[in-house]
Amino acid sequence: MKHFDYAPLYEEIYKRQKQELIDALQKLPNHEFHFGMDYVDDGQKENAEYPYIIGYLGEEPTDLKVMAVHEEDGFLSILVKDKEDGFEGTITDLKLDIVLGHLENILDELPDM
Repeated sequence: MKHFDYAPLYEEIYKRQKQELIDALQKLPNHEFHFGMDYVDDGQKENAEYPYIIGYLGEEPTDLKVMAVHEEDGFLSILVKDKEDGFEGTITDLKLDIVLGHLENILDELPDM
């Protein structure tokens, strides 16, 4: 069936969310944020709830608890923990390993800067 081509809209959503996350992390010390932790003395002072995303650490999508996010030279890495089996991994290919729109869940839990 002929239909509207949604691919450019999906690409735009991904690019905007990724850039917004990069911009937010660049304002933080070491360009990173660890969820669920408090720091003192020039470190993180905000305790934030763990965001959950749907993504891939294997072949099937699963609920992932986001432990930390890090930005370096425009590249993002996201430390996650599988909600069900506790397996931890780092996601670096956001476009392939995170379901479209779920970067927003991370943005929602970052503190306002």
